[in-house]
Amino acid sequence: MRTLLLSLVFGLTARAEDVRVYYGTADDAVSATLDAREVFSHIPEYATIVKEGYSNQAPEYWILLERANRRFYAALHRVARRLRLDAVVEARGRAADAEDVTPLVVAELSR
Repeated sequence: MRTLLLSLVFGLTARAEDVRVYYGTADDAVSATLDAREVFSHIPEYATIVKEGYSNQAPEYWILLERANRRFYAALHRVARRLRLDAVVEARGRAADAEDVTPLVVAELSR
């Protein structure tokens, strides 16, 4: 178990294994952050899960969640490649000097 503090690497106060990395790896320099909850709130399939109140016991939940995840990662990867980012991590573990790409990923969802 790694105990390297992110404060040494990214300027954060969480342990490295606690960081949610959506693009790149935990060893890459953090280029940007992302609020995944905000992005998912703009994905129609995820909105359906919430609206219909599907539990993780329902087959529809898993089908819709898979589609929502595909949309999320496709939009994120297009933005990350276009901006030539090394790594994108969850905004709640925000690095002080990292750009927030949440609005760009949300905009990319509609393309």
